[in-house]
Amino acid sequence: MARVFLPGIGFRQPGVRLVAPIHSEAAGRTLTLRDLTVSPDGTELVYDITYDDEGGDERAREWIVIRHGAREYELGSGTVALWSKDGMWRRAIRSKTQGPVTAGSIEVEVAISGLGEWRVAGELAAFGQDTESRDLDESDTRGGITVRLHAFSLSKDAAAVEISASTSAEGAIVEGIGAYSATRLGPNALTLRDQALRAYREQLHEPRLDDTMPQGRHIAVFGPLPEDAREFALEIPYVCIQECNEQVTFDVPVTAPASVAYGRYRARILRTYAAPGTTDIPSLPYREPGLGVDIDLGGWQDGRRVLAPRLVFVDGANRGLRYTNRFDTRAPEPVQQFEIPMESAHNAARVTLLGALVQVHGPWEIRFRR
Repeated sequence: MARVFLPGIGFRQPGVRLVAPIHSEAAGRTLTLRDLTVSPDGTELVYDITYDDEGGDERAREWIVIRHGAREYELGSGTVALWSKDGMWRRAIRSKTQGPVTAGSIEVEVAISGLGEWRVAGELAAFGQDTESRDLDESDTRGGITVRLHAFSLSKDAAAVEISASTSAEGAIVEGIGAYSATRLGPNALTLRDQALRAYREQLHEPRLDDTMPQGRHIAVFGPLPEDAREFALEIPYVCIQECNEQVTFDVPVTAPASVAYGRYRARILRTYAAPGTTDIPSLPYREPGLGVDIDLGGWQDGRRVLAPRLVFVDGANRGLRYTNRFDTRAPEPVQQFEIPMESAHNAARVTLLGALVQVHGPWEIRFRR
């Protein structure tokens, strides 16, 4: 059976899901089981807990058991996310553990060393019956980059597609579809058009867990589609790749703009300078002094533009880099300034930028039927 799309989770084979959130109180704290989804792909569980600290080492000693009928399922290790929300700590866990895959009553026990034990009882019901879904294998290739469409899912609330991208170029790997992120904004967003040329823009989809999807797959979500929309073209405006072999070396200090060849790309080093660091930022790499670099990465050149260097070496040592302005991975623009954390920047003699994050202009267009 075709996989269906679940908001916040992704594409899953049909299975069962918690009907409604359930609560339990113990040791002066409330635990709310927000979601429990079980399919042949694994188990995903989300709970909230009223707690004024994220738990540290204690939370690593967490034990979760799901009881369904006469069977018990201990939730094994997997991908975990933890964040603060509305005065509570929310925890999402994705595990390959196979939980109960039939509808019915369940009991979930959550034990956290040093905090308490909670038991909640609820109901699982089948999901996916009211969703129209298809597994697909359609693609488009442009400039040595292939974007492939794997699945389409449509419910009364949203449409979604699952896509991946690959490149045949030597020394290059795909880093993102549309943007350098699992989500996309503005001109980086995907567009779906139907046979009447009606356009449906991608909506922001924030997955609960940022683990890498199988085979580097991404999800794009759109609003609900009209019944008469039957044929589609999926447009992908950009693909981001890492070109590992592009590099440029320049002597420092740079006191006047200098044109350089960043591999195949034209760029300019505008200046270098001693950067003091920022003492009021908790991240150590941003507190350290360093060597600042102002750079013009040259904009669009033959349908590609460099967004940022990947590795930075100073006198042969890999130093890393920090951005002085926010780099929005959902709608990336070329870096104009970065700093290299290091002591005694005035003693630096030579800088090498190795590898480049590159945005490639499309569009790729994949046609399919509902």
